[in-house]
Amino acid sequence: MITLTNLTARIFVIFLGYFLAVSAAVAFLGFANILFIDPPLGGNNFLGLLGIALISIFYSYITLPYTFLPALLIVALGEVFSRRDKLFYILSAITMNLILYAAYSDVGKQGDSIIAIFARILSCGFIGGLTYWMIAGRWTNIPSQRE
Repeated sequence: MITLTNLTARIFVIFLGYFLAVSAAVAFLGFANILFIDPPLGGNNFLGLLGIALISIFYSYITLPYTFLPALLIVALGEVFSRRDKLFYILSAITMNLILYAAYSDVGKQGDSIIAIFARILSCGFIGGLTYWMIAGRWTNIPSQRE
């Protein structure tokens, strides 16, 4: 028996997992860009890394509207089919990143190589999907103790 309290708590956990997954993916992208593209800013520069963390939290608010509907579809499929495995959420997030990149980017005007672009897409999808699974995906449709 699902109660209104359980449903409200589940929806809260889903939104918390979604927000933290987007924040983790954006933060990972920011740290990876700093550490691999411009190494003097990374390393021992604590204020630079703290600034990247704060900027990535702000930037995750910007990316939320673009990722909300595809992520809602992934979450709904996971809830309906009771998917609790990591692989479902990781592959779904990578697929969502590929589709969003194809939809919203100027492919011809990118300065990076295609390998660097796909590395970013795959790594952000992996981090975002794994983060969502750790927070909300593991407990999809688990029956309560009373049932």
